[in-house]
Amino acid sequence: MNHSNKMFPLYLCTLILSFVSCEKGEVPPTPPPDEKVVYETVPVKKSVTPGIIDEVSGIAAGFTNPGLLWTIEDSDRPTELGLMDNTGTVQKKISISGVTNRDWEDMATGAGPEPGVNYIYIADIGDNAKVYTEYYIYRMKEPASSATNIDLTEKIAVAYPDGSHDAEAMLIDRATKDLYIITKQDEKSKVYKLSFPYRTDFVNPLVFVTDLDYNLVTAADLSPDGKEMLIRTYGAVYHYTVPSGKSLSSVFSSIPEQLQHEAEIQGESICFATDQSGYYTISEKFLSNPVTLNFYRRK
Repeated sequence: MNHSNKMFPLYLCTLILSFVSCEKGEVPPTPPPDEKVVYETVPVKKSVTPGIIDEVSGIAAGFTNPGLLWTIEDSDRPTELGLMDNTGTVQKKISISGVTNRDWEDMATGAGPEPGVNYIYIADIGDNAKVYTEYYIYRMKEPASSATNIDLTEKIAVAYPDGSHDAEAMLIDRATKDLYIITKQDEKSKVYKLSFPYRTDFVNPLVFVTDLDYNLVTAADLSPDGKEMLIRTYGAVYHYTVPSGKSLSSVFSSIPEQLQHEAEIQGESICFATDQSGYYTISEKFLSNPVTLNFYRRK
């Protein structure tokens, strides 16, 4: 989210209330009493050099490049991918030709139209003022780490069935290739689905799935094996288990476990590690707070 478009009271509430939003509607669900935390509660933290990727709005694990992480920045930033290692070092940036960064808010890596090939999806879905009628997802083959430019990108246009929404979270079901977008500003965040195959020659209609029991969702990811899902807000990280044989659409209506984690100002990104050894978070820079890459190990 672009700082120029943010409301300061939201930050103030986030700071005062230990990063739990003061917006009406973000009421954490009660987790099942027998659910066990499976991740460390204190992360391994790595500093990110200031001035390189201060406005990270999305992060995704590399599969063509296992062990490395892709990042994007949000509105008014360059149309490029950042390639980061697990020490928080940005190894390089790769320019993307022929695209616009209206308000990039999340990204994902997963399957696509060509079997056996990993793709990167960038979600241009931010809309603070709720003025747009169409939103865009850019799809490209995950480049090799030696690449300097990406010029083969597909633009997937989508529209909600009920008007404009501001959203900052997207994930892909690697098994079905269906895409999910989760809204942010609604009283309860809404989940919408784009079923595969989707077209690049017209506006694809999104289908409403369900309301969540909380709002202010800023990021989401599905584990590589498809058995776990993470959804984060400014103040919480929710962990969902995906039972074998159950559709991902139905999992959004289940009660998640709330993971203990360190609070982050402007926490807007989350992803599983490629080998599922844990999950990463990273935040946008806010005032004098440094950007850190945080890794929560699986116990």
